[in-house]
Amino acid sequence: MNAQTKVYVHKADGTAAEYNIADIDSISFTPPAGAVDYTMIKLNEVSGVGDDPEKFYELINTGSVPVNLEGCQLFYNANGSTGGNLPTGDGTLTWTGKSTHVIQPGGLLLLLGRYNASSNPGGEFTTGLTPERILIITFKDPKGTVIDKCIRSKDTEEYGRGREESFSRIPDGNGPFYFTTPTPGVMNGGDATGLVLLPGASDIPVDYTKLKINEVNGVDKWFEIYNAGEVDINLAGVTSHYSNSEPVSYNPTVNWTGTAAQTVPAKGFFSTKGITLGTGLSANNGNVRLQLRDPEGTVLDTYEKLKDINTGYDAIKNKSHARIPDGTGIWYYTTDEAGTSGATNGTSTAGYTKIGEEDGATDFTDLVLNEIDGNSKSIELFNKGTKAIPLIGVTLWKNETTSAWWTGSAASGSIAPDSYVLIYQTGQNPNESDAPGFVGANGISAGQTLKFELRDPDGNSIGVFQRGGPVWSQSISSVAPNSFQRIPNGTGDWKQADPTNGEANAESGTDIPND
Repeated sequence: MNAQTKVYVHKADGTAAEYNIADIDSISFTPPAGAVDYTMIKLNEVSGVGDDPEKFYELINTGSVPVNLEGCQLFYNANGSTGGNLPTGDGTLTWTGKSTHVIQPGGLLLLLGRYNASSNPGGEFTTGLTPERILIITFKDPKGTVIDKCIRSKDTEEYGRGREESFSRIPDGNGPFYFTTPTPGVMNGGDATGLVLLPGASDIPVDYTKLKINEVNGVDKWFEIYNAGEVDINLAGVTSHYSNSEPVSYNPTVNWTGTAAQTVPAKGFFSTKGITLGTGLSANNGNVRLQLRDPEGTVLDTYEKLKDINTGYDAIKNKSHARIPDGTGIWYYTTDEAGTSGATNGTSTAGYTKIGEEDGATDFTDLVLNEIDGNSKSIELFNKGTKAIPLIGVTLWKNETTSAWWTGSAASGSIAPDSYVLIYQTGQNPNESDAPGFVGANGISAGQTLKFELRDPDGNSIGVFQRGGPVWSQSISSVAPNSFQRIPNGTGDWKQADPTNGEANAESGTDIPND
């Protein structure tokens, strides 16, 4: 053996330490940092068949060394009944690995039984597990990195409502999941003849709307895509379109097309750094537009910089341009030429200038239509920016009317950064005589459909709320909770929650039916 030959020292608990043979005289039994490769661990079988003591999760080690699963986690997220859409998010933490949870190479770890203090106190996991639900089961390493998932994306005729089956990977460790009879602690084998595939991730329609342009670097000529969703998205057929003409084109030229080998992970990033684009990106020219489109050609997101800064602004020209926070925030000139390709832009904007505010112009996109409360009959606006926004000339429009429901006046003044104002339906503001600039018309009511649009003084739309459909034939006041608000506050999707007039919105809410 030479000085670089590797040896593995196996401890009693199943962990392994790696050393060069030259270091054999100084071995300690502390594994080197980063030695554990959790990507070798896969979900091999999931079974909700039978009573709580019979239900189980089964993990497999596809690698060549033992792996200690201390700190690893399993999450369970399922619909509350059969049918419906695939749930989003991690769901409920149901199991956390202990130091005794060790999987040998090629071996299985059986997590048997749901814990119940009275009927099954020896259960390994805590959350109910049923095979009759559309569900996502997620396995994460101790750092919270997603390693593997088992997904049942829809009900099927063969194995649908009322049928209890286990979900088994065939071949073990790397094959797709099939409906099978349970085989706890036993290999599934390699023969799937006659079995039915579990409808999984490949059956879920791709939600390309989760893709956002997140950073544009005209110095090294690359851009970055962020995936705000909960599942990985393959970029095959996704395109970017670039224009730097005068005037800037709304049908710019294709300068990149995604391939089947390119994927952006959930809550992760894909960068074109190192990829030759069809047309270059400008760091400091004006009249620039970059659009991201799905394979059908629908525009998903647009980055634009319409002001030419070839002269002046030495602190911001030839810098990377970044969205802060990732995926949802507004665009800034950063102070870094290199940028953060393939990584988060962070949350700090200290020293940054907003794109579009080089000359101090008001950025009305910071003004957010934030909450509509059917109880107090009020509409809340929120300034998520760092500068005061004058409200004179800002308008709110109800449904498809030809005149504004409310128009900001000199009496409305300005809305300070990180602040809220409430605009009441006429006759509803308890201090109406003292707040003439914040009174709208009628109409926050029990209608079957309702749309409010916020527009800047130039008439550009900067926010829309809409609910509709036959489910809203009942009075809004009879549907609790009766406020509709952006969650997370100022940036998120519209949800239904308890009112939070004049303060940050709720932490969570329920979806608003619109069918």
